[in-house]
Amino acid sequence: MAPHVEWIDGPVDPLGLYRFLLAGKRPGPSALLESARTGSVTGRYSLIATDSFMSLSSRQSNKNPFDALQKTLRKFSAGASDSTDALFLGGAIGSVSYDAKRWVEPRASFKRNTGSEFPEMYFLFFYEGIWVDHHKRG
Repeated sequence: MAPHVEWIDGPVDPLGLYRFLLAGKRPGPSALLESARTGSVTGRYSLIATDSFMSLSSRQSNKNPFDALQKTLRKFSAGASDSTDALFLGGAIGSVSYDAKRWVEPRASFKRNTGSEFPEMYFLFFYEGIWVDHHKRG
């Protein structure tokens, strides 16, 4: 199933919209990537996604977490798009920790941080997302 994207042209308060979308719902994984810089190209968009259908988390192990991420992205990929507005093709939002560098730069010296409570990689997968374009004003 391909992700569904809704575009909202500003002015919109992304935090207010995010709170509205979550109101009355059971708490679950969601994401708000809000741009604080609305005056430049680098701060043009904010993204809201709720109702994650899956998460992918990797703690330090002997298995490369990027392999699992690649396999999952292939499974849920929306495919290629001719649209220049296609910013949310994979439906994945997440983070990769600094400790995951051992999979990207195997020659780099690496001292395992075995006491860390944070995963090497954590991604949430969404079928729907809302992009707020701060440059377009209704």
